[in-house]
Amino acid sequence: MTLKLKLLAAAIAGAVVSASAGAATVSLVGNGFSVSYDDTLNSLFGTPTLIGNLLSFSPSGFSVGSGGGRPALLDAVLDFQVVAADGYRLDSVSLFEGGSYTIAGSDASFGIASVLNVAALDNGGLTTLGGAGSFAGSPFLSAGSWRSSGDGFTAAGLSSSLLDITLDSTLFANAAGSSFVKASLDTAQITFGVAQVPSVPEPEAYLMLLTGLGMVGMAARRRAASR
Repeated sequence: MTLKLKLLAAAIAGAVVSASAGAATVSLVGNGFSVSYDDTLNSLFGTPTLIGNLLSFSPSGFSVGSGGGRPALLDAVLDFQVVAADGYRLDSVSLFEGGSYTIAGSDASFGIASVLNVAALDNGGLTTLGGAGSFAGSPFLSAGSWRSSGDGFTAAGLSSSLLDITLDSTLFANAAGSSFVKASLDTAQITFGVAQVPSVPEPEAYLMLLTGLGMVGMAARRRAASR
């Protein structure tokens, strides 16, 4: 990573810390990159863990319940920065979410809507992805798990060294009459696609190489002249 990008990453981390009194920036290290976030802003998503290329959240209290015609809605937002290590680039970001539910009655339903904003700060790229799913009840009591449709959604072709990512998830529920529903977001996982890039010598390295070759040439000429 160039010096300019390192300074930009440091400036972002500093801005996060100064924006909230008492806040602390937490950094997690993965394979070829690191993730930084403000520990006061993780809210309902809980404390993340980073293993390899997988950033995992285990939300606590991210649940809604509805009955008697009283709808419920809960929203959480998390912002974090991702910096590629020297010799690596960030190529993709994927989101998957899942949870559990208990539902009874034909007039009950719940759903999840999520938006993932991925800004590549070093090349000006911006990708906004959205996904939503809704689940309707039946006359009988049922309980189970739900998950993002397919494998979630993915921002690809980023080719970046510095990302700013915002995850915004909204869980909602509605049940009329004697119906009721309770739903929760139990897991959120973000997978990063990372690739190695060939190292490019800095101008100073070329200068040192040319200087060394020149000195070798001068020494060879001196030896030849002394003979």
